[in-house]
Amino acid sequence: MSSHLCLEHRYAGVVTRIEGLARPLDEHGGPWYLLLAAGLDDCQPSFIHSQGPFYGACAAREGLALIAAELLRMGYGEAPAPPCWRLHLQAELRRLARGGGVGTEHRRSNPES
Repeated sequence: MSSHLCLEHRYAGVVTRIEGLARPLDEHGGPWYLLLAAGLDDCQPSFIHSQGPFYGACAAREGLALIAAELLRMGYGEAPAPPCWRLHLQAELRRLARGGGVGTEHRRSNPES
């Protein structure tokens, strides 16, 4: 099981991208979280979501695998380009480590700014 995903969906010339990571809250271990970013390809993510806690790497990776399987079933495919939103996902993990709410959705009002 992988600890990251990078998928895209193409429709009518528009490419939607979803990237995800399964990571522990800090470098010393502890609970794991799923971090997801979505938006148009070649843009900043317009949506960031966190889910957890998961108690252990296997549980978090299994959750990410289930999300990937569902997205693949819905028509998403492996993105040919490498992940490009890791900094956004790492920032979300830092927000969680500072006591931010889990499961909150962050929609960017102006993703290009």
